[in-house]
Amino acid sequence: MKQPKAPVDALQDAESVRAVSNYLLTHYREGGLYRLVFLAGCNTGLPASDLLSLTVGDYRRGFVETAEGNAKRKRLVIFNPAVTRAFEDYVKANGIVWWNDLVFVASSRASPHFDIKYMHRLISGACYALGLRGNWGAGAMRKTFALALYRETGSVRAVKDALRLRNISAARACIGYINGAPPAERDPPFTYASAGELYKLVNFY
Repeated sequence: MKQPKAPVDALQDAESVRAVSNYLLTHYREGGLYRLVFLAGCNTGLPASDLLSLTVGDYRRGFVETAEGNAKRKRLVIFNPAVTRAFEDYVKANGIVWWNDLVFVASSRASPHFDIKYMHRLISGACYALGLRGNWGAGAMRKTFALALYRETGSVRAVKDALRLRNISAARACIGYINGAPPAERDPPFTYASAGELYKLVNFY
């Protein structure tokens, strides 16, 4: 019987995120693109499929609205300064001008095979090459965001709202384990006006 796949892990700190982003930047011809998509994922928690559908205009506006899950829950994702900086780095290197272009199509050097499976291989390859212990793949970006946001807020509910998850259990699973222990059973007092504010609390560059 086929064994279920082990869940991917989260990168534990800013140094690990920076190491992976620099590896992607320096080890591939289209490294600026891969770095941008990776940093956008770690700073927003967007699923890989949504990251690949972002346009130049989405980055220039500084936000994107997505519909997630079977219930098509609306999610307004605001790009923080780190994502904006990564995008501007990419623009300087590629001279992107077309507002409606998909970012990975906008460059003449973009790989026609840049899809979720390719992203999975890129991230897992970088993590293993850097000697990072864990189970890696494209989902690591979303889990890295969830863990970082939880560490900033101590609130599982904040993670649930930021990622538009169905319930608290799903948010706890996305956060994963912290130093071998699951998130606390009860949230400390933490208030915010909107989920959009939460993206400002995670800042990987």
